[in-house]
Amino acid sequence: MNLVKWEGISEYASGLFNAGGDNNIKWAGAAWKAISNKGLASYSNEKERHIVIIRLMTLATIYNEFHDLVFDDCFCRDDIYDWIYDSEILNFHRIRVWQLVGKDFYCDEDLKKSVINQFDEYNEMDLLIEDVNELIDEQREKVYLALVKHYTDDIELFISLLSTTYSEFDKEFIDIENLSEAEESGLYWICQRMPRSPRENI
Repeated sequence: MNLVKWEGISEYASGLFNAGGDNNIKWAGAAWKAISNKGLASYSNEKERHIVIIRLMTLATIYNEFHDLVFDDCFCRDDIYDWIYDSEILNFHRIRVWQLVGKDFYCDEDLKKSVINQFDEYNEMDLLIEDVNELIDEQREKVYLALVKHYTDDIELFISLLSTTYSEFDKEFIDIENLSEAEESGLYWICQRMPRSPRENI
């Protein structure tokens, strides 16, 4: 088995974890260790390696969704356009994405209609964004479980995410019994196992 190590993806990851303060990449590195400890960064072929990269994108998605929910750091799932474009440095190829998604995904008529542009032709990048988001959602549960095991419980995971924006001084005064409304929403979302689009699904 091969392993996707943090040193090999950290340059690419720096463009994914944009929210928060100076601790964002530090948090991402620690979270990737959690992913690795659960065996989720290992692969034996190219399809599996692409799944590992999707898990990195999943980790970045839930990180950015949390900060959007709690701190209003705007994040849209279409923002992964840049992630896909930049992923060439990791030899991340769309043909592997299409292999992973499978033919059933393309049977969705609503999806087909959503990616038809004004000239009634398929917009390839829009479809690819939908593909990658589909794969990200498939990996949410595994990534969530790896993080909870690493941080011991939902509350500690919540505090770790807060600490990427709060200073070490502020972190010492986080009172779980007296959270702001936005913080409560973030904690509740984590306790719901970090579902897709938190502003819509909590």
